[in-house]
Amino acid sequence: AKFWIDVVGARIAKAIGSTINTYAGTAERIVQYGSLPSVVTALGLWVVCYAAGMKFDELLENGEIIGIEEDEAQIGPGFSYEDGDV
Repeated sequence: AKFWIDVVGARIAKAIGSTINTYAGTAERIVQYGSLPSVVTALGLWVVCYAAGMKFDELLENGEIIGIEEDEAQIGPGFSYEDGDV
């Protein structure tokens, strides 16, 4: 998974940037054509972060702990988070 994020993601970003530069031609037009993808990306990231924050608040209100089943399976039976051990 890290490979895809690091290598493939970087190459896709480079290809998109190169396409914008080729399409625009001049520095002034690069600013014009490059601004829209930047704003759209920023808005998309904001929406994802907002949704993650809302889900986090919902989980806190419900007292849910994500991944507790996997932790208990690794630690062993009889372990409790209420004991103060983390």
